[in-house]
Amino acid sequence: MSIDEAKETFLRLRPEIDALKAQIKEKRKELKSACSTIYDHLREQGLESIQVGGHLFSLKTTTRIKFTKEDFQALLPNPDDISNYQVTEEKGSIKRVRRS
Repeated sequence: MSIDEAKETFLRLRPEIDALKAQIKEKRKELKSACSTIYDHLREQGLESIQVGGHLFSLKTTTRIKFTKEDFQALLPNPDDISNYQVTEEKGSIKRVRRS
């Protein structure tokens, strides 16, 4: 596929995908409401889980520890060792250009 074909394909599919996303957004709102009701039912009845069709809803409580990079550096014997724990990743992004 050439760059011109890729641009044409992108411009052709983008509006279609945006329209589908709008439809999905509405359905997700409806689904989120239903899920909230199911979770409320689990809490009220003291249940750990409930099966709905092929899906298992369960409530699980977890405890997390949150700390900043600076907090982590303070725990290290040598703060310069922070580079051993850093990960660099490359991610592509597409942003919509706003026309004025």
